[in-house]
Amino acid sequence: MARLWRASEAERMQVSCVIVAYHRPDHIARLLDGLHDSRVEVIVVNVEDDARLRGIACDRVVPTANNRGYAAGVNTGVAASTGDVVVFMNDDVETSVPDVIRLADRITCGHADVSIPLVLDRNGNFELGNRLPLGLARRMLLNGGAIPEHPLSVDAAWAPMVAVRRDLIRAIPVPEDYFMYWEEFDWFHQLRTSGVRIEVNPSARIRHEGSPQRPEKSRLLARNAVRCVRRIRGRWAALRAWPVVVMWQLQQLAMTALNRRGRAPLAAHAAGFVAALAAWGEIWA
Repeated sequence: MARLWRASEAERMQVSCVIVAYHRPDHIARLLDGLHDSRVEVIVVNVEDDARLRGIACDRVVPTANNRGYAAGVNTGVAASTGDVVVFMNDDVETSVPDVIRLADRITCGHADVSIPLVLDRNGNFELGNRLPLGLARRMLLNGGAIPEHPLSVDAAWAPMVAVRRDLIRAIPVPEDYFMYWEEFDWFHQLRTSGVRIEVNPSARIRHEGSPQRPEKSRLLARNAVRCVRRIRGRWAALRAWPVVVMWQLQQLAMTALNRRGRAPLAAHAAGFVAALAAWGEIWA
């Protein structure tokens, strides 16, 4: 049985951290070390019920028999949470209690409904968002601009870690029909159309290790880009977006081949290009 960090089962948490864990016990162990605090409830969604994660030290481990994707993992963890604010995250981030509390405080004080940290990659460089095509997000995370000194209102962001009011995410759950990648933009769009206040908070900073390019990742990124545009902007917008996605994947494939980056990256980008061509079907789904 997982060791409880709370003083009492009846004690209500202000903040619940939901971690979607996929067969990376070493990552989870390091992440949990940074979240050990009586103010924080930690829930680990154990995707595919990995035996190595069943006894980890947290408030609750929620096993799932199958892998239904990242959004499904988030929504499962939210259903098990008790905090007024939920901070959901990938299992390959590095964060700390102060960062979690900084995000949550902006929400509990009424300044925002959703708060997002600044994200650094594995090399310590900021992962700065770019403008998305066809108006998917007019105010993307920083839009390549200067690092702000104060919280900044945005429409959307790449989101390996997000703080949100628990009642809000229960009312508008993360859409589960993407499996992985681009679902957060669909979700942010639903939030913005509902008048939700979304901000990036530069006082909270996390590190995101990320994952190498793999064929399945490339396929999902290509397919879901067109799917997201169709769901948010409609079929005609998706029709305009489809050749952009195809050309982007073709460019990545060509650059990988010319630079001789190896068989694995080449196979990944080839899979992305094929998936981009097949994403024509997403326009008419």
